[in-house]
Amino acid sequence: MAQTAWAGIMANNLTTRPTWPQSSPSPGMAVVDHPRYPLSDVRQWEMSALMVAPTAIEMAKELTHLGVKADVMIQPNDGGANIVALQNYMRTYFPPTEVVYFAIELLASTHSFFRAKQMGDEEFRRYLFSTLMTRKNKRVHALPACIQEVPGGVFVLCGPSGAGKTAFWVRYVARLPKPFVLKTSMERGLESLAGIWVIPVVHISYPVCGTVKGLARDLRDHFVRIIDDVRNEEDEFDHLPPLPDMLAGEPMNAVINACVSLNVGLFVLDGAGIRHSNTQSYEVLEFLLKLREKGGVPVALSCTAAFLKSIEHLETTYANLTNSTMINLEPIPAPSPKPSPGADGKTPPDFDVFRQMCRNWWAAGLLGRKSTMPDKLEYWIHEITQGNNRFTATAHYAIQKYIATNCAAAPESNTPYTFNTAALSRDIVETVIRQSLFGSKGALTAIATAMNLPSSDELGATPVISTDILNYVDYLPTSQIQKQRISAWVTPQQNAPRKRRK
Repeated sequence: MAQTAWAGIMANNLTTRPTWPQSSPSPGMAVVDHPRYPLSDVRQWEMSALMVAPTAIEMAKELTHLGVKADVMIQPNDGGANIVALQNYMRTYFPPTEVVYFAIELLASTHSFFRAKQMGDEEFRRYLFSTLMTRKNKRVHALPACIQEVPGGVFVLCGPSGAGKTAFWVRYVARLPKPFVLKTSMERGLESLAGIWVIPVVHISYPVCGTVKGLARDLRDHFVRIIDDVRNEEDEFDHLPPLPDMLAGEPMNAVINACVSLNVGLFVLDGAGIRHSNTQSYEVLEFLLKLREKGGVPVALSCTAAFLKSIEHLETTYANLTNSTMINLEPIPAPSPKPSPGADGKTPPDFDVFRQMCRNWWAAGLLGRKSTMPDKLEYWIHEITQGNNRFTATAHYAIQKYIATNCAAAPESNTPYTFNTAALSRDIVETVIRQSLFGSKGALTAIATAMNLPSSDELGATPVISTDILNYVDYLPTSQIQKQRISAWVTPQQNAPRKRRK
């Protein structure tokens, strides 16, 4: 599916976090109106904010992030100050359309999960508080019927390295309330709510060691940091969560119990690449599915196309992961020619995705949204970056640094600065971009090499992969990974005959 930019979003002066509704009659206290109620109906402001269902436009605005504030002005003859102003420029993020709708699906799944947590239901209360009392690595309690009925809840975000997957997760987490503890109101509160934790989303990287034990250790450290953060913010903190023994020899059940007792609304495992594809991959992926099946928690896997192709041999596990909500990010195609005026003299709208992205990045820089992007800049950038989001961002940053250090004071008193954007010739643009992407030359070469491979090889051809591609296979999108020579390398040879020792 082609990526689509959200035109005009960056023109808004967006904040890093939305303004949450303050709907609780007693600020900071949890209140319910009916003895049979879901967790989603608890009227504490954090829960009310979490349960807001934004429109697509609202979600796009909340995910969008501008690295340079709208009120920052370029300083003529002061390259140092301008470089400082650009320090967060690389954090700029413009969500593609399919990612915006993906975010809405993720949030809807969390909403359904919290609505299914019937705090007023006796069966669910027994399940929850039995889990809260679990201290050691014991069995996972059977899910109550209200949770079993929640459909879906398994998500996969696939795309090459540099597609913006982690940038999306960072923005998605930022738009949600931070982890919080439910309190009770002096009026209509329920004592059973006191001390109940809610963690809207857990975003954790694929463990370096590639094992469930490593994931459990990382997750335990993540939970400890959350507890410390809340402890520092609360004046009177006496609600320590009951973390089970997540450092045990077989920690899978302990991790699931911890996620259940802390009311995790979404578990995101991010950064899976070809280096993680090994004999331990099965256990890690099975943990994700078990967390969903046995704990009811919605889960998401964020991975490269090479990783996803490499686990196809896991059959049932692979099918259970991919027969779900899944999107695949491909590099943005080369820009098309600009629309020409018609017979009526009017120019039709320009819907080119890459050109719009470049315009957004340009407008998010030091010259501001009122400045005009140099002609043909998008073509020069795409020729080098080949549509990879990370390389495109680096290219724009390099251009902005060139502007920052070459902006002189204007002779006219009514003009604060002067910079001739027409002076950004192709030679200058290519020079500054290639210098900034010097360390990524191998990855760019691998992408170009893979693009030139035939879609299918002749029968009997030996599936040999070029060394130019070997070390950078995570940078290749699905369209290139599916080519026979590349897919043959990333797919484990399960049935290959073993060589006999001499």
